[in-house]
Amino acid sequence: MKATLSFLSVFSIFLLFSTNIEAQTSATVEADSIKLPVWKQIRQQYGLPITRQKRGDFERTGQHFWQQDRKKHLALLLSLPYANCYNLAPEGTGKRDKSFGFMGIALGLEYYYGQNTSLLLKWNATMAFLAPVPAPVDYESNHTHCQGMDLNLMQNHYIKFLSIGYGICVTRNSWNYHTEGYDVTEPSDCNFGNIDLSYQKYAIGTPLHIYGSFSKLFGIGLNYRPTFYRINSPKPWKYEHLISIDFQFRILL
Repeated sequence: MKATLSFLSVFSIFLLFSTNIEAQTSATVEADSIKLPVWKQIRQQYGLPITRQKRGDFERTGQHFWQQDRKKHLALLLSLPYANCYNLAPEGTGKRDKSFGFMGIALGLEYYYGQNTSLLLKWNATMAFLAPVPAPVDYESNHTHCQGMDLNLMQNHYIKFLSIGYGICVTRNSWNYHTEGYDVTEPSDCNFGNIDLSYQKYAIGTPLHIYGSFSKLFGIGLNYRPTFYRINSPKPWKYEHLISIDFQFRILL
C-alpha cells in the first residue's frame, strides 16, 4: 500500500512539473508569435512553414553564382564586338579618320580571385566593315578601311549583375586608304589624295569597359579603348580610340 502511495506521489509531482513546463513553453511561443508579422502568424496557426521554400535548387541558380560563389572560378569568354567606332590619326596625312562599322571577334580568360573581383586577359580583333552582315560591298568612291587588334589585361569589379573593368592594353591599329580608280574630285566622306595609303602602328593604352549581365552566360557591354603612346613613331604621343558595343558569352570552366 505504501509503495502504491509513493508511486502516486512521484507521478503527481512529475505531472505537475510537465504541465508547468508546457505552460511556460506555450507562453514563450505565444510571445514570440506576437512579434511575427501578421502573415507569418496566420501561417503558424495553420501549421504552415513560416519561411517559404525557394523555387528550385538555389545552389544551381545564376543568382547564387553571381552573389556567392564567384571566388576561384575560371571562365572562358567568347564575344562579338559588333559595332565599332574608330578615331585614328594616320601619320603623314595631317587628318583624322573617324570611321564607324561592324564586325569583330574576341576571346578571353577570366579568373575570379575574389567574390566581386576578377582578372581578365582578353584578345580582340575588330574592323569597321560597311555592312552589318558579311556581304559584298561596293564603296562607289575612294574610301578607308580601319581595323585593329589588341591584347588587354584588366581588373574587373562586380556590383550585382554589373561589371566595371579597367587595365592596360597593347594594340595594333591598321588604316588603309583606297582610290581604286575612282575620281577623287567627286564629293566623298574621306579624301586623302589620289594615291593609295597605308598606316599601321602599335600603341599602348588604358581600356575601360562596362557590362550588364542578363545571366551568368550572356551579357552586353560598352568598350572604350583609348591609346596614347605609339611605339616607334616620330611623334609617339598621339591620342586615338576605339569604342565598341560587345555581345559577350561566358563558359564556366
